[in-house]
Amino acid sequence: EAVEMTAFEDFVQEQVLAGRSVLGLYPPTDADVADLFAAWRASKGR
Repeated sequence: EAVEMTAFEDFVQEQVLAGRSVLGLYPPTDADVADLFAAWRASKGR
């Protein structure tokens, strides 16, 4: 469980540093966050 949360928090950090608002991202209430996270994980091998 901790590994999963760490991966998601790394994703969130990258998104925020790239300029995205944290609203809807953390906690993940926007519909597109799950898809973006899945694509991020695939690209990072995580």
